[in-house]
Amino acid sequence: MKMFKKSMSILLVVMMLISSLALCSFAADDVKVSLRIEGIDKCLFYGDVTAKVDATVLDVIKAADEADESLTATIVDSDYGPYLVDINGIVAGTYTTMKWDGWSYMVDGTSPDVGVSAYKVEAGDVIVMYYGDPWNTGMQYPVINIEKLSDGIISFTSM
Repeated sequence: MKMFKKSMSILLVVMMLISSLALCSFAADDVKVSLRIEGIDKCLFYGDVTAKVDATVLDVIKAADEADESLTATIVDSDYGPYLVDINGIVAGTYTTMKWDGWSYMVDGTSPDVGVSAYKVEAGDVIVMYYGDPWNTGMQYPVINIEKLSDGIISFTSM
């Protein structure tokens, strides 16, 4: 009986170690990024989003959409791949019949030269989705200055 108890104890310890290692490996499969979605006249979403390693900006938007009931994103397949058409009813082409205006994004203050379905995020990235005009035909996008953040000051400029 003592041998059985000892064997069971060892088996339980080994199982606990294996399960804790498995949990650690699952945690390494996730990245946390900051996402802010600026609509035409207000901020639609602001918060941290957890996504899988190798996730794209589009995956982050989908994760935020699934996690937050106040957010709705519509994505359609196009000849160029998945296209983000609408967030919370703000549809691409709201201001121009040529549909030059629509949803654009920046990662860490830079506008990538690939679409949201191609840009792979990294842990700690700061993503800003905004409704604007990437070809400067009349729309603007927000620029944030956090140089005085330690003093509690954040300024926004429309470019």
